[in-house]
Amino acid sequence: MLTFSLTLVGCDFLARGEWVFGGSFLLGLGIVCGLGLFLRQKGQAAPLLPLDLLARRDFSIGVTACFLGYTAANFFMISMPFSLTELFGRSPVMTGMLLTPWPGSMVMVGPLVAYLANKIPAQVLSAIGLVIAGCGFLLVRLTPLDASNLDIMWRFAVAGVGFAFFVSPNNRLTLVASPHERSSSASGMISLARIMGQTCGATCVALILAHVMQFPVLLCLDCAVAVAWGGALLCSSRLLYRRF
Repeated sequence: MLTFSLTLVGCDFLARGEWVFGGSFLLGLGIVCGLGLFLRQKGQAAPLLPLDLLARRDFSIGVTACFLGYTAANFFMISMPFSLTELFGRSPVMTGMLLTPWPGSMVMVGPLVAYLANKIPAQVLSAIGLVIAGCGFLLVRLTPLDASNLDIMWRFAVAGVGFAFFVSPNNRLTLVASPHERSSSASGMISLARIMGQTCGATCVALILAHVMQFPVLLCLDCAVAVAWGGALLCSSRLLYRRF
């Protein structure tokens, strides 16, 4: 808890630029505490930080992909309200309406994802999901400034569909990669990766908005595309090493 608290508070200070020295100190102290936790937990039969599970290739890939997926999603979601209000001139109420297709499309394709998960390997679905999500982020990035509301909404829907195809199959693969008796630890690591990915994405958006003067929201979308496609490559690596 101390590791993550110090790291997140330090990143928050650095993102806002209010107390750079203190933020740097807290971030460094958090990293030191993290190293201490790693050394303390190493070699234990049932460690609080499941290093034994992270040593499994499928599990570590799933956790890392989860982190990257949620980092990309927050690059997108945190920056979009600023983009819609500042670049597209939409009101706060209309901005909320335009963002609705992102969660709505995930809910709508949920049953389809559940059906395909029994027909198509989960590693394929998760990789395809992040590719589609990255394409959705890129489509939003390329949206013309005079676009209609419908033209904006369908791009958000594409990103939401891709993210839905990623989340459940990747979580399923991660849980399957762990022993049954360690399922609670595996579930905890998935939750931790999700929270850390969301936090990392939000912190990076804050840093970009604070320090990039020209079109920072567009840079956030560029980062969302790059991280999503990087996660897709990581997911597809499951297929590559299984062949050799």
